[in-house]
Amino acid sequence: MTIYWFSTDSSAHEIIHYQQWLEERKISEKEAEEGYKMVDMYVETINSILDF
Repeated sequence: MTIYWFSTDSSAHEIIHYQQWLEERKISEKEAEEGYKMVDMYVETINSILDF
């Protein structure tokens, strides 16, 4: 995960912007900057399912 951190962080940032656009909300950099939390939650969920 650490090796790919910057690319996943950047992708998460853009996904947040895409969600904002789809929902016709104001584009918020502050919200998008916290996109890494989405990635962290995903990794924790997968790790618990796969029992890592």
